[in-house]
Order: sequence, then structure tokens, then C-alpha cells
Amino acid sequence: MEMDTYRETKSGYDSDGPSDCSSDSSVEDECDTDTSDTETSSEDSTSSDDSSGDDTWSTARRPPPRTEFLGTQGPTIEAEVEDENSPLDYFQLIFDDDLMTVLVDETNRYASQFRATSWKPTNKDEIQVAFGLMLLTGLIDKKRKLASYWSTDELVSTPYFGKCMNMNRFQRLIKFLNFNDNESRPTNCNDMTEVYNHIITKWRELYNLGEHIRIAAIDEAMLKQRKYRKSKRVKYGIRSYILVDANSHYCWNLNIFHRMKMNLSDAVHGLLTEKCYHLWHTLYICSDSFYNSVALSKKLLNEEVHTVGTFRNHKGEPKEIKSPQNMKHNEIIAKDNGKVMVLAWKDKRIVKATSTKHDASASNIRRKGRRGESEAAEIPKAIIDYNKNMSEVDHLDQMLSYYPCTKSLLKWKKVFFYLMTVSVHNCFVLYKYKTSGEKMTYYKFYKKLVKQLCMMKDPSELSESQDLSTSLGEKAPRNDPPERLRGGFTCHRLEMLPPTPKQKQSRRPCRVCKRNGKRKVTAYCCKDCSVPLCRTPCYGLYHTKKNYA
Repeated sequence: MEMDTYRETKSGYDSDGPSDCSSDSSVEDECDTDTSDTETSSEDSTSSDDSSGDDTWSTARRPPPRTEFLGTQGPTIEAEVEDENSPLDYFQLIFDDDLMTVLVDETNRYASQFRATSWKPTNKDEIQVAFGLMLLTGLIDKKRKLASYWSTDELVSTPYFGKCMNMNRFQRLIKFLNFNDNESRPTNCNDMTEVYNHIITKWRELYNLGEHIRIAAIDEAMLKQRKYRKSKRVKYGIRSYILVDANSHYCWNLNIFHRMKMNLSDAVHGLLTEKCYHLWHTLYICSDSFYNSVALSKKLLNEEVHTVGTFRNHKGEPKEIKSPQNMKHNEIIAKDNGKVMVLAWKDKRIVKATSTKHDASASNIRRKGRRGESEAAEIPKAIIDYNKNMSEVDHLDQMLSYYPCTKSLLKWKKVFFYLMTVSVHNCFVLYKYKTSGEKMTYYKFYKKLVKQLCMMKDPSELSESQDLSTSLGEKAPRNDPPERLRGGFTCHRLEMLPPTPKQKQSRRPCRVCKRNGKRKVTAYCCKDCSVPLCRTPCYGLYHTKKNYA
């Protein structure tokens, strides 16, 4: 159906009623948001108008272009694994030996630069266990500090954490987890450039995007930071955008805006890269209608990439679209400049959209009204196609929000574990492609990966440099470690406290005596529990009695 304007209003159509995912609710909500953004540079809001002011606009009667997608969708040859049913094999495609070596070396380097007392050098196996436990905090969400996972309270205890690693050791590993040499990194470079680039590059190497792709904003609640954003529901966050396959929800690329100003054109081209050009992908700009423009659509069309998206005023549109007058319900005004079709459509409010793939035709659909009744609506095909893909935008955020493991973390460590969570989701997408027959759910896949990461060698096989127990020089934990009652005296060693610069013989309050109201200090400490104890009888009571006080 080709048209200049469409002025027929369906009787009985209630424009104020809510609609389902096939209606216009997503685009209308997006177009109704505040346009102010404290992080948007002036280039973003002006670059599109200058390049589109000389366009000649006419009534949109041009048929939609006929282009065929030239790429192939799915895992690449780089995504080969030995066991197609092993989540760990997929995980190690991204977190491979090269990346783990960097993490181990830089963590040990940072601990030495920090001059951590009695630091035991970590290794790949121990870092792997720490990552598994960090992912497990997303599976068991206590909404409190990480130390709560080692609580001995019977009501909320999670003993698996204590079985895998001592709490103090885990906290020190997370504290000293580092991504490059702090003393040699260049100025204005973030703490994880090398690691960040490695992970993103692996995402792109392992998967080929399908025809329908989209740029969407990351749920900023996942990356909360002390960066105020007045116009956003989440007031503090890092503005970040991802390029996602619209069908499989594979996250192919990510761009984090931090300490930089970048106009939209550079940001979009940085996400697409040369691999996406000249294949006739269809790009749905679902992040924010503020960033779409006629100029961007024309520029990407020259690279043989279609675009579909909503936009706001002053984005290169003709005056008929910029300021439509007296529009009725279901009325469409559409204009074309030979490359880009722009339209304004009136439902509850005026919705504006651009497309290089659609014409101005509309379709009749049924949707739910305010009271749940079914009613007819005439909606442009460009809006229908946009809504279909827009409804999938939140799928990745939804999957990641099930098991968030970025709480109680600061700065780039939060970003690192967010990248790890996205990587787990991408591994699950690869698993579904590669595995035939019955497939695991994401929950079972995630849980099996955690178990595989937390697999540990027998403690007797660990060397002194690999000892996972807490050193004697560290501060005693506030809560009793859950492993204090396991293993008997063969697994717990009572040793002398090391000297300090002020004391040749260190002494600390005995835990058992203190809990029983006695003031008594001791020179001995359980090496495995990092708790000061008298030799007799407190050492025996502490490791055999559940209630020793």
C-alpha cells in the first residue's frame, strides 16, 4: 500500500489503551523520554543536520529496495570444542590460557607493588576457582556483601563457598585482581585495556552475525558508577552500547564510553567494524531515538547496511515531518529523498521513524486495548518491523539480570565481571548452535559451568606457593569460617604468630576466651582458619564444638 498520507480512522480504536509487543508501545515510550543528557557532546546533536539539509524530499512512493543478505549466521570455525556438552570448554574459548596468564601475572605484580604482607602468589587454578565463586554469587543472590556467603548462620549459610576457598583468601584475590602493570600503563588509559580488547575480539572471532542486528543500550543498573545522568531512570551509570544479533541475542561487540567524547557516527562504525559492511545487514537502532538521524542512515546505506529506527526532531527530516499539523489517529505522513524514507505516524502521540528498507505501506493488526479487548490498528510496516526487533532488545539484559555478579565491586572490576557474565551468555548461544539433541537450559548451563570452574585439586597436592589457606599475618575473620568443624585436627595446624615491626612475639586475643567473657591473649593461631587460639583447651573446643561459648 503506497501513500502520501493516510487519513482513515478506525471507529472504536482507543489510542490510550496499552498494546502488546506487536504494537507501537515500545517506540512511543522511547519517543516520550527526556532529550537532555549530560554526557552527550555537541557533535552528537548537530552532525546529522548539516549533512542532510540539501536533500530533496518528495512523497514516499518508491517501492522498498530488494537486497539479499550475503553473510552466514552462526559460530565460526574458531568455535571448535572437544566436548560440545561442556560449558567450561566454551568458556575457555574466551578466557583462554593467554588471558588467564595475564590475569595471574598482573594480580601477583599488583600484590607485590602494594606490598601485601605474606602474599601467597596465585595461579591459574586458584583464579579459576575465584571466578567460579564470583559467578555463583549471581546464582545465589544474597543482596549483601561478599562476606555474607561465608556466614556460619544456619539460616543463611552457603557452605559450598567455604569448601572451595577461604573467605580471606577470596577477598584478597578480588582486591588484588589486576589487568595491567599500574606503573607502566599510559596516562588516560583505563585499568583493563588489554583484557577488554582480548574479550571483545574473542566475541567477534567466534560468531558471524545474522541479517538482523541491533545497537542497544546496556542496562545501566548492571554498571552503576558515580557518574550522574540527569535524564536517566538509573541516575548513576556508565553509558555503554552493544551490538547484538537480533535472533540469537549473541553480544558481538561492546563500546563503553568512559573519559571520552565520541559522536554517534564514530560510535556506530566502531561497533559495526569492517566485517559488517557490504553484506546488507539490517541495523535496528534501539538504544535511543535521540541518536538516530537521516545522515546516519545515508552513511550506512553507502556501506550497504540498512537501518531502521525512531528519531526525534531536528535530525535532517523535512519540515512536513518535523512539525506535522493536525494529525488524526492512524494518519501517516511519509517522505523520501531517494535513499531514506522518513515518516510520522499518529497513535497516542506522534511517532517518527526512518528506514532504508521499507516503503510507506501499512498493515492491519489486532492488539489488546486498555481493558484487554482485541481491536484493530493500522500501523506502518517499518514500525511493525522495528517493534518486533525492539521487543528482543531486553532479552540479553533479562538473561544477565537473572544472575548478577557485579555487586560490591568498584570501578573496572565491575566492568570485568560484567564482561564475564556476557561471555557466559555468549557461550550458551554457541552451545545451543553446536549441540544436537536435548539442550540444557541457561540455568543448568550456568550451574554446570560454576561447578567446573570450582573443581579443585586435593589440598595435599598443592605446593607451599599454591596454598589456598589464609596467611598467619592477616587479620582474623569477624565470623567463624565454616570449615573450622571439618577435617579434624589433621586439617588444622596451630602455629606461632609471626613477629611484627613492634613486637618480636605477636599476641592476639583468643577467640574462644573472648566469646566466654575472658580477657586472654595468645601467641598461637590456627593457620587454616586464621583465628588466634590458646593451645589448650581453646584449640580443641574451637574445632570440635559448634557452640564453644
